[in-house]
Amino acid sequence: MVRRFILLTCVLSSAIILVAPMVLAAGSFVPQDKDTVLQDYNRARQYFHRGLDQLKAERYDRAKSSFEQALKTLPDYAEAALQLGVCQYYLNDFQAAGETIEEAKTKYLRWHHTFYDVKLQLYNEAQNTINELNKQISDVEVQKAQTSGDQVAKLSQKIAELEGIKHSYQSVERPMMTEPVVPAKYYFYCGNCYLKMQKWNEAFAEYAQAIEIDPNYGEAHNNLAYIYYLAKQYENAWKHLQIAEECGAKINPKVKEMLQKELAK
Repeated sequence: MVRRFILLTCVLSSAIILVAPMVLAAGSFVPQDKDTVLQDYNRARQYFHRGLDQLKAERYDRAKSSFEQALKTLPDYAEAALQLGVCQYYLNDFQAAGETIEEAKTKYLRWHHTFYDVKLQLYNEAQNTINELNKQISDVEVQKAQTSGDQVAKLSQKIAELEGIKHSYQSVERPMMTEPVVPAKYYFYCGNCYLKMQKWNEAFAEYAQAIEIDPNYGEAHNNLAYIYYLAKQYENAWKHLQIAEECGAKINPKVKEMLQKELAK
């Protein structure tokens, strides 16, 4: 009954149960130079998109290697880690897939902090450039005040050019540090691995957390309904099966039929 993973490309209520929010351990985040991060990210993206193409073509071993290369280049590339887990799932290594996706959740939080730090560095650089431009504009204005004739027009044009450049840097906004939330799909995919290993409680917790984050996650409702069905909690199973259908998820008609028979007894 485990649904196939839905391949997603990358770079956000009522819950059955609550799972404690993930937090980074103290000292686990180290600010990095933005140029290094961006360079590594651009290189890692090439491996990542190659892996996506190979995954779509069901060339799982090659896709796995591509995602591993992406992670070697950028260890906190959470989406690459997630898709690596997808490959391991399709290669029937459910234990490894679950562990990889669990790690991907932590990587997602670290990458959020890294990306914030990069944006903060860009903002600070923009502010420094604005200060330098203001100084240049002031110097030119002094020259203009001491000049006459055709030179005044040229200096006015120079000031306008500097103001235009400054305006472009002023568009760089100071980033806001928000508490990151791991996307629901990470929990859903992890739940699928546990479901394959028949670890019902673990799978239940993952699907419930996916729904907590995204109440309209139809596939998570669908798989949660199946777990309730196995536990013979038919009313709960029916409830989540109905929600899954309302959310547009494809359900197993045989399971729906069996569930209706149980409810009719």
